Amino acid sequence: MKITRSISEVLSKTSRKTLFELARLARDIKDPVRELKVFLGVKSLTNPWTISLRSGFQIPIQTVHDFQQAFWDCWVRKTYTVRKSDRVIVDVGANIGCFVIYALAKSPNSKVYAFEPSSGNYERLRSLVKLNNAVDRVKTFQLGVARATGELSLNVSIDSAYHTSFGPMARGEKNEVIQVLSLK
Repeated sequence: MKITRSISEVLSKTSRKTLFELARLARDIKDPVRELKVFLGVKSLTNPWTISLRSGFQIPIQTVHDFQQAFWDCWVRKTYTVRKSDRVIVDVGANIGCFVIYALAKSPNSKVYAFEPSSGNYERLRSLVKLNNAVDRVKTFQLGVARATGELSLNVSIDSAYHTSFGPMARGEKNEVIQVLSLK
């Protein structure tokens, strides 16, 4: 990623909401300044890149997209709520596992059931669970969840951030046939 903005330019456009997000980043991340620079585009993300959390967990990141959407949404924007008292957590569409680690850190006595149908994301999810010695707390399933049990087509093209299984296979896109389980 090319560096296109200076830190002073970025800070001049920072909202009050963003300041709260930055406080959350500083609370949970061992090196918040490094991670903030990547998010804002003033530092390039290099491979391998691992985010180290104050809780001791680690999250390997492969792309800026992983960082800006999967990681930032869970850890900084607080898109999801996990209470310390939660004991069973189900993550449908677990992606690369950022929320799984978030749930483990925020609810230390919980068990997480993570469903991820994409073979690439599922392998990264399993690796993340092993890296963080969480195999006893996380049960992973290479399955999607849908209205009915069966098979669906999942768009796994590079521009499909969270992947989707809606509609027929589109020509020219990379698709993967996945197994899905009904909510029943």
